[in-house]
Amino acid sequence: MHHSFIDKFAHLDSPIHRLDPRAKIISFFFFVLIVVLSANGEYAAFGLFFLLIFSALLLSRVPLAYVFKHSLVVIPFVGFVGLSLLFKEGGAVVFYSVLAKSWLSVLAMLTLVSTTRFPALLKGLEWFRVPGLVLMVISFMYRYFFLINDEMMRMQAARDSRGAPSGLVENISSAGSMIGSLFVRSYERAESAFLAMCARGFDGEMKALCVFSPGVRDFIFVILFCSCALAIKIIG
Repeated sequence: MHHSFIDKFAHLDSPIHRLDPRAKIISFFFFVLIVVLSANGEYAAFGLFFLLIFSALLLSRVPLAYVFKHSLVVIPFVGFVGLSLLFKEGGAVVFYSVLAKSWLSVLAMLTLVSTTRFPALLKGLEWFRVPGLVLMVISFMYRYFFLINDEMMRMQAARDSRGAPSGLVENISSAGSMIGSLFVRSYERAESAFLAMCARGFDGEMKALCVFSPGVRDFIFVILFCSCALAIKIIG
C-alpha cells in the first residue's frame, strides 16, 4: 500500500542533504526559537524569516509544492485555537503573528526532516542527550504506524466487501468494533516484536549505523544561518 514517509526526499543530493544532521538540528531549531521569540506584528521580520527558510529550501532541492502543501496543514488548527483573539482589542495582530510564527516553524521542521534520513535524525537527537526512551518511542511509532494503517485499511476493505453499514448507529458500532480489534492486534504485534528483539539480544538501547563526521561546511552553515536569523530579529 502507498505511504507518504516524512523523509521521502532524504535520498536527494544537495548542499543541505550533505550537512551533518547535528548542524541542521542546531540551525533549524535555533531558527524556530528566534521566530517564536520575535515580537508580534513584526510582519517585515516574518517576511525576511520566510526568505531565509525559503533559501534553504531552494538549496535542498526538495519539491516546493510538497513542502508548502504539508506546511498548510497547521493553519486550520492554529486558526481554530486562536480564533477568539480576533474579538479582542489588538487581538488581530496577535492572531496573524501566531499564524505566521507557526507556519514558519513548520516550514523549518519540514526542511529538517525532508533532508535528513530518519535514523540519522534520531541519532543526531541522541547526541543532544534527548532521553533514549523518548527516541525509542518515536522510532517505534514511526516504524509501526504504517503497519497499523495497513491493518486498518484491510479491515475496512473486509467490512465493505461484506456490505458497508448504511446508518449512523451502524457506522459508529462498526467503527468501535474495528478500533477495539485493531487495539488487540496492535498489542499482540507489539508483544511479538518485543520478544523477537529480546531473542536477538536487545538490551534497551537502539543501535544505529550512522557515523557523523562534521566538517568546515557544517560550521559555516550553522554560523551563517543562525547569524542571519538573529540579525533579522534584531533589525526587525
